[in-house]
Amino acid sequence: MARKTHQELRIEAYCERLKNAVAASPENEAIVIVEWKHSRLYGRTPYVCYSDGTKVASVSGCGYDKESAVLALVLSHMFDDDARHMVGVAAGTGFNSLARVISEHGYSLRRLVGGSCFDTYALTGMP
Repeated sequence: MARKTHQELRIEAYCERLKNAVAASPENEAIVIVEWKHSRLYGRTPYVCYSDGTKVASVSGCGYDKESAVLALVLSHMFDDDARHMVGVAAGTGFNSLARVISEHGYSLRRLVGGSCFDTYALTGMP
């Protein structure tokens, strides 16, 4: 088995915290924060991060939806291999496509609030 990258280890730790937060919350809900940082090459680049700003994962590039790509990159680690593949397929195709795939696997994802430099999402576990 190949060694995991630092980003993969950060993502797995973050997803474990998300699962625990969903389980502990009376609303079965956890918050996912995406910050948008300026990139000289790609414009704005999304980073999923902890509430203190510590980076979990990021994507960059052009020609696809970076918002759904970074969310799929992180949230795909919450699922088994089959569901992980389906979430990965939705990466870069748009927020609504990603939210629909995630809802097929026991969670809902909705945008709470956003600004020019951040977006906040609620990840809810379905009973």
